[in-house]
Amino acid sequence: MYRSTKKERNYHRYLGEEKRCYFCKPDPKAIVENFKSFYIMRNNFPYDFWDGQKVKNHLMVVAKKHFPAMDSKDKVLLLEYAILANDYSNKGFDIFVRVPNSPSRSQVHFHTHLIKASGKKFKSLKYTFKPYTLEVK
Repeated sequence: MYRSTKKERNYHRYLGEEKRCYFCKPDPKAIVENFKSFYIMRNNFPYDFWDGQKVKNHLMVVAKKHFPAMDSKDKVLLLEYAILANDYSNKGFDIFVRVPNSPSRSQVHFHTHLIKASGKKFKSLKYTFKPYTLEVK
């Protein structure tokens, strides 16, 4: 999963400036669907590429309550999450979640990425971490 160079820079600038948990009080315009314990929202900094393809749509399942990981014993919460993941999987979305201690995880608030790719593989990708650059052909 990669963002264009410009989007990645904007994302890291945002992370350095943001002082609160965005998921606890998201922009209502970003929310696509609301459920009892979760909401579906558009990613403000969507990935451009996923699994060797361009990304068509990047949404997220976000817990309404602030917690770092899905280790709940609340069966209603777990069932709602499983139903949402299944529904979006059936709509053609890949499902991606980072583990709580992942060094790549930038948000502590539990969320899951829903990514719909174009289905067209690109020929090559050149990625440099520092400085962040991405070239796709």
